[in-house]
Amino acid sequence: MFIESERSLVSTVQILYKLEDTIGIMLQEYISTKYDVRAIVRDREVIATMQRPVVEGDFRSNVAQGSKPKTIKLTETETLDCIKAAEIVDGLWVGVDFIPAKDRNKGQPFMIEVNGSPGSEGIEEATGRNLVKEILTYYIDRSKWLRPKPFISIYS
Repeated sequence: MFIESERSLVSTVQILYKLEDTIGIMLQEYISTKYDVRAIVRDREVIATMQRPVVEGDFRSNVAQGSKPKTIKLTETETLDCIKAAEIVDGLWVGVDFIPAKDRNKGQPFMIEVNGSPGSEGIEEATGRNLVKEILTYYIDRSKWLRPKPFISIYS
């Protein structure tokens, strides 16, 4: 949901709590951008990327909402930050979404989310690859299902 004012936030939260009094609510600041990026990270390696333009008349850039994905090459910083984001959630196969820095070569990307169940339709369209087949082929080897060493929190 896009909340445009404090008044709208209060009424929306009230409705949500009436529907489910233990509902979790996450707030994100809206950052105006022309596109965001999805990187698919598999076992600490970025294997595919796409640029998702914001849908006209909407604030979202999801392919399911009508965004038309394009290919994009990540900078070294973007690649390393996507791998770090996947590691933080101990993700073996995740979609990392971010808004690139205004100066992609010097700035840090703004991480939006790490999706533990990334869809493949848009990124397969953008890359022309069958990522589902690639993922299944990679993980047919059961030794890749578990980490060789236990996950260590960033707070450890």
